[in-house]
Amino acid sequence: MKIICSLDEITDIQDTGVALGNFDGVHIGHQKLIKSAVDFCQANHLLSAVFTFRNHPKNLNGNSVKQIMTWEEKVEVMEEMGVDYLIAVEFNEEIMTIKPEDFLKDILLDKLRAKEIFCGFHYHFGHKAQGDTELLDRMKEKYGYGLFVLGAVTYDDEVVSSTRIRELIEEGEMERCNKLLSRNYSVKGEVIPGKQLGKQIGFPTANVIVKDYLAIPKNGVYISKTTVDNKVYKSVTNIGYNPTVGGQKRMVETFIMGLHEDIYGKEIKVEILKRIRPEIKFNNITELTNQIAADVKVAQEYSYDF
Repeated sequence: MKIICSLDEITDIQDTGVALGNFDGVHIGHQKLIKSAVDFCQANHLLSAVFTFRNHPKNLNGNSVKQIMTWEEKVEVMEEMGVDYLIAVEFNEEIMTIKPEDFLKDILLDKLRAKEIFCGFHYHFGHKAQGDTELLDRMKEKYGYGLFVLGAVTYDDEVVSSTRIRELIEEGEMERCNKLLSRNYSVKGEVIPGKQLGKQIGFPTANVIVKDYLAIPKNGVYISKTTVDNKVYKSVTNIGYNPTVGGQKRMVETFIMGLHEDIYGKEIKVEILKRIRPEIKFNNITELTNQIAADVKVAQEYSYDF
């Protein structure tokens, strides 16, 4: 997969089928759209392309929409799906103010050589989001391209969307969130030293700083699984401030069952599976230790998928 991060980098591209969208989370709806594009392109001797943005369009005007996944994770998922070109440019004033027909003609058709365009039913583009699927449909005969518009994708009678997934993450409803993503929500990061309290009480934790731009699950204790050096372990993860010992910084702290080595400085992947309980400020360390032991027992009895 070739990654292009600037319109100026697009040169000598072959004829494509282009999937349009922000694709935050690459949830089951996004996957259906991208798979439609990849399959069509493979059958019609085109290269598949995804046109998206590195930054969230809604954040240009001072908003703070949290992202579901990192850029690196998005790249990994797109590559696994067989996409040939990932075009991820910065959403800026120039893109925001371009006339919809100019976006279609100058970028999609002239630069990307799109012969087939794929988008969701609610896709908007161009100045003040005036471009939509109706415009794309009206223009297809004029410019000679095909159009595939994906309708609403549902799960248990609920429309799947990035907005809904962010809500589920913030509510700590990780089981449903993971169903809509079709994979487990995860946090990746380098393990850093903490206060060493966990080690002292027999439950050493791997601590990762929360990235400010990501949607992070509601504070509390979760059943999780953690990958270290390509090996997967059962684990219990606390997300929050560790109020019992006066924590000041929001952290992801994970007790990894069966791992006894020093992993400071290593990158780990923590997949959040199910919320056990809210974060609690205990009266003393003994109460905290007893509760962690109970949390670990719950996690040990959980039906993991490995």
